[in-house]
Amino acid sequence: MSIFNIDIENEYRQYLDEKELFILYYLSKTQHISTMWSNVFVPNPREEMVRPDTTPEELFNRITYRGQSVIVLSYLFNLGKTLDEVGFSVYCNADYALIEGGFLTDDFHKEMYAYLELPEEERKDNKTLNKEQIDFLEDVISGKKRLADISVGMQFTKLANPPIECYREAILNKNADKDFIELVNKLVTDYDGGRWDTEEVEKFLELWFTKNKTIEISEDEGIFYENHQKKLARLIFENIDIHLNIRSTEKVDAFLKDYIGLFKNNELNGVSRNGLTKSALASLLTPRSARSMRCASAVVWVAPSRLTRTRNCPSVAILNSPGAC
Repeated sequence: MSIFNIDIENEYRQYLDEKELFILYYLSKTQHISTMWSNVFVPNPREEMVRPDTTPEELFNRITYRGQSVIVLSYLFNLGKTLDEVGFSVYCNADYALIEGGFLTDDFHKEMYAYLELPEEERKDNKTLNKEQIDFLEDVISGKKRLADISVGMQFTKLANPPIECYREAILNKNADKDFIELVNKLVTDYDGGRWDTEEVEKFLELWFTKNKTIEISEDEGIFYENHQKKLARLIFENIDIHLNIRSTEKVDAFLKDYIGLFKNNELNGVSRNGLTKSALASLLTPRSARSMRCASAVVWVAPSRLTRTRNCPSVAILNSPGAC
């Protein structure tokens, strides 16, 4: 069984993280779940690491990243297939990724405004801005263009937010696999309207795992090296909105009924080695905290704002009752 698959038969009789329980209860109730529940699909907090002086900040941030990742998309795709193989569907969007503030744009506002204040001699030595940005700013300095004009202001904003390097090189300059470019272009458009459906999601995941069977190693970044295609794929996984729909709740209802029965009878033991609990959320749910859950009397579906944490039961949604800890 893949770690991305839930133990749908409760074969191993193990505890699930409260977030994975919430996902299953919500699917049972609404037949839909999405990553727009911002606090559900991110790993649990853990002790902060201190960055060594020898580790670049960007690399350290990637190593310690605790947000959405390829694991979430893989998990939701496999969960839908497990719960309702015929009727499930997954779709993703990345609206406004290429406009100001989008995750595929850089920000050169500060550098461009600073350029306008530089004397001519210093402007000649500028190596931060590209030719298009410099030509535009020189027209502003010479008086050919006025930033007060709406159209010029819009052009300034666009130039100040160019596509990031990995998108520019992989997609615009076509330095990536053909299938990868086609899939990204279906998802990412100038404003909104791009979308992946179930078939595109499956293809993108297959492409990702196929390409990453071989690890590229660099002198500076070691095994954490990313070419433009890999870096762009990672950013997409981290930022897209993912939606899962199922038509039938028969399997998830049966799973939850069985799980609650096992929980009430103290027949669960240890932390799940599958699903989201194992692959993304396991840092908080330890064997010790799992054992302490036995003092709780029931697990129920509650709204995210009402998820309750207690001193002895930190990783399960519990019903506040006399029998709970």
